[in-house]
Amino acid sequence: MKRVFNKIVIMLTSMIFYMILAGAVTELTIATGLAISSIVTAIFDGIVIQRIFSPKDIIRIVHAVEYLLRFIVVEIAEHIKVTKIIMSRRISVNPAVVGIPLELKSDYAISAIALTITNTPGTIAVDFDRGKGVLYVHWLIAKRKSTAEIKKEIVGRFEELAKKVFD
Repeated sequence: MKRVFNKIVIMLTSMIFYMILAGAVTELTIATGLAISSIVTAIFDGIVIQRIFSPKDIIRIVHAVEYLLRFIVVEIAEHIKVTKIIMSRRISVNPAVVGIPLELKSDYAISAIALTITNTPGTIAVDFDRGKGVLYVHWLIAKRKSTAEIKKEIVGRFEELAKKVFD
């Protein structure tokens, strides 16, 4: 019975992602989504998920979707910001490498934050010092601020969401 719950969760999650990516809810997308999510479930149930899902995992999935949606919004905003810099007659950049202390323990959570930062225009995750728990980031338009303000501007709420998803 518990493996059936795993299959349902995998199928619904992949179906939701398919519907979001399709951008429409029609009979065709529902039928295609059901077919694709059934195939994904059959292939990945025993491979990717090796334990039984719990209700806590559903909450993690909700936080993962929130993380993804927040990333899309930040990505668009940062693209606009960097495009304005590129298109202006006076390019004003102040590149610097800044250290951002992270409270994350999971390698997955740290990787998610680093990838999010690297995929956002104007920032690149350069290194992570595990001993100090500091992520070093190259920031294109660095501002002289406190470490807490820099962390809030670059990492934002992603650390909290990554902790809810992975830790």
